Amino acid sequence: MDLRTAFGKRFHELVLESGRTHRDLAAELQANLHDVIRWDTGKNDYLPSVRLLCRMAGLFRCSVDYLLGRSDDEAVVELPPTEPQLAGRFRAFVYARGFTFARLAREADIHSTTLFYNWEKGKSLPQAELLCRVADALECSADELLAPARPGTF
Repeated sequence: MDLRTAFGKRFHELVLESGRTHRDLAAELQANLHDVIRWDTGKNDYLPSVRLLCRMAGLFRCSVDYLLGRSDDEAVVELPPTEPQLAGRFRAFVYARGFTFARLAREADIHSTTLFYNWEKGKSLPQAELLCRVADALECSADELLAPARPGTF
């Protein structure tokens, strides 16, 4: 199942479980009402931004990986941040796993390392699809990439 379909199904389940209206969700997530409706009905052609995925995970008390259908484990040990935390730690995270940006780009099938430098410097955030490809290449969860550094880690 592709990422958009998996997200649509998971989002719909979480919306039903939460009992929230589309209007309430849009307001709480600071998202466009029409996007919320399309995601819930599976009619949207794109995934939410990584920033919005983090907000959704916090609101529904689940992981970003669960939201995207990359994990079936609903349990969350630590809630994801409401703001992604890649800047200033992404390079160390990648290097600690024995990768360089060039190797990661090859293995994640990303054509330019410029994206990675922009993520590291906080100039941009990854699209959800790219985040998942990077997480797969690094053999980690999307949540690990987005989480703030813990003391003694990156």
